[in-house]
Amino acid sequence: MTSKPVITFANPIKDDDGNTLGVVGKTIFVDYFSKRFDSFKYMGNSTKLLSLNAAIEASRLGEEGKGFGVVASEIKKLSNNVETQIVNIGEIVAQINEKIVNMKDKMTSLNRDYKD
Repeated sequence: MTSKPVITFANPIKDDDGNTLGVVGKTIFVDYFSKRFDSFKYMGNSTKLLSLNAAIEASRLGEEGKGFGVVASEIKKLSNNVETQIVNIGEIVAQINEKIVNMKDKMTSLNRDYKD
């Protein structure tokens, strides 16, 4: 009877050379992604600031700025959607990272138990 692995990955994460990353590599990958994720937060905040500036300009222009006001409103909706998605993605990344750390800890514990 052959034993099956307890944990399997359907699509293993590979580095630039095509090597499959281990648990530590996956943790590094999530850290890398988290850092890149900050740039998305920055873009979301920039979009929100752009919508505020557009609304101010529309208000300043009065009747002539009505069309600009519509654009400002749509930019605000877009920035709110982006912000919601950023929060959702952030939560998913945190969950993935937690699972990887837990798996690493369990594997370390199992390895320690096996050596004893």
